[in-house]
Amino acid sequence: MAPAPPELSLAIISHDQLSLVEHALASLARTPPRLAFEVVLLENAVLSGTAIEMLGGLPVRFLRAAKPAGLAHNLNRAVEQTRGDLVCIVNPDVVFLGDVISPLAELIRRGEADIAAPTIIDSRGRVLDSARAVPRPLELVARWIAPGRAASRDRTVSDAPTAWLSGTFLLMRRETFQALAGFDEHYYLYFEDVEFGCRARLAGFRLLRSSTLRLQHEPARRSRSHPRYFVWHVASALRFFTSPTYRAALLWERGQRR
Repeated sequence: MAPAPPELSLAIISHDQLSLVEHALASLARTPPRLAFEVVLLENAVLSGTAIEMLGGLPVRFLRAAKPAGLAHNLNRAVEQTRGDLVCIVNPDVVFLGDVISPLAELIRRGEADIAAPTIIDSRGRVLDSARAVPRPLELVARWIAPGRAASRDRTVSDAPTAWLSGTFLLMRRETFQALAGFDEHYYLYFEDVEFGCRARLAGFRLLRSSTLRLQHEPARRSRSHPRYFVWHVASALRFFTSPTYRAALLWERGQRR
């Protein structure tokens, strides 16, 4: 008799980041959710060695990308291999400080949200802007030039409607992910979560960020120091700001102010 499928599947993408994933899973193992869950780990880098069956004290279903691909593509492939009714997309470099999954899953099951996330903090306990308004091109430029002083229309500490949630952690039903056809694979890196969240809002799905649940994450901000990442960031920004989704999201946001 085949074992029952898990209630929850975590989908993680690594690009030669197995040590970070191990640290993340070890923190999850210390405070596991109250649901039967599986971990699906897709490695995007070309690495030698045998398949991994355990990491951070947890069993993993280890997948290898046929060739290096964009984050959106790999996330879609990883989710395709999951079996849980609930899907949790999570970065490889997070630290679970407690069980954030179970209470968020309960909110979704009670119908209070369709896509849910905790509040993201850094290692110093500072709240990061993980629930945001529809971005604007000039805001992006300002944040690049003066990241510490640029104004941000962050929704993390606001009651205003959130347009999108950071892809650091996204929990939803499988059917929600499928209804949105996953991430747009035209985005190689950056803005795939912005576009996904805005499409979700436009489709009528409810986004929720818990103000009481905390997940630790240290932003890498590679596009500030690596030319290749900078090019990917600019290319994705241009794609989003010239897309029908962006124009529709602006109209949606303006309608919320009335």
